[in-house]
Amino acid sequence: MPSDTGSRYMRLRAEIAKAGGFGDGIDTSAYDIASELGRSSYSDTERMEVAIAVLTELAAAIDNSDWEAVRASKLAQAARVAASRGWLSDQMLVAAIRALDESEQRFFQLLSDVFAAYVQTTVER
Repeated sequence: MPSDTGSRYMRLRAEIAKAGGFGDGIDTSAYDIASELGRSSYSDTERMEVAIAVLTELAAAIDNSDWEAVRASKLAQAARVAASRGWLSDQMLVAAIRALDESEQRFFQLLSDVFAAYVQTTVER
């Protein structure tokens, strides 16, 4: 993971907080999501950070495309695999990823929970 992992996550959280939630216009370019998702050498904290970047990308893709296309995307498939293999220990993040198999409404509902737990509270501190 890049040496500025903490600062890149702080920037991502700040952008999500400024936007008021997940969706289009949030820069995740500090993450190489394709190679970082599922990386076994990552700590739980690093995995959580990558998962939030993934959820941000998925939300942006839904904003710019349609629900079914995003559900079938390679990123959604990779996220499902990582979650099903126990790569994430945080059940809220796992539930958000699994919501890709439920409905768009449920997915964004769970993203609101993730926002409250990981973005809003940490930015307010």
